[in-house]
Amino acid sequence: MKELALSRFLEDLSAGTPIPGGGSVSALAAALSASLICMVANLTVGKKDFEDVRGEMERISREALSIRDRSLETMAKDVEAFRRVLEAYRLPKETPSQREQRSRRIEEAYKEAMEPPLEVIEGALRLLSLCEALVERGNPSAISDAAVALYLAEAALRGGVSNVIINLNNLRDEELRGSIRERIEGLQERAKALKERVEAVLSSKLFHTP
Repeated sequence: MKELALSRFLEDLSAGTPIPGGGSVSALAAALSASLICMVANLTVGKKDFEDVRGEMERISREALSIRDRSLETMAKDVEAFRRVLEAYRLPKETPSQREQRSRRIEEAYKEAMEPPLEVIEGALRLLSLCEALVERGNPSAISDAAVALYLAEAALRGGVSNVIINLNNLRDEELRGSIRERIEGLQERAKALKERVEAVLSSKLFHTP
């Protein structure tokens, strides 16, 4: 997936087949957000007025780069995970034994399919935190780029949540469903608080008239 040209990916996405789908796009949004965060951090490093935050910006750039690479890997993992779901549904169901085996495989496949979007959510939450540092202490000339990074991270997170929930709804394991829902709600609350803080700073800087 990392080597797949963007134009080819978009063609595959438009083809009317189940994969790639929203899960891969959510991971791509996280990768794009991370790339913009790298850009803004690197536009801050080396500037005379920002020497006091040089070390912090270098750390942000490294972490964002790591999240970018993991997000690209998650794009491929999401495709493979959903492919296993499709394969499970194609299993024979003519006898009670076959139906039981098929049902068990479907359950296992949906559990596995939740992992990539959960990774996207956690990565996106971290990206929101990096955006907060950028809008507060990064190069103000790139404030609009930081804003785009913020909203891409939010899109990635929301997309990840949607994909976890739709997989969760197919599980019979009620205890696991409750545990994952609680985890998701906690991550969403943290993301909401982070986004609101960053937007407040963004608004004051983007619309500030000297």
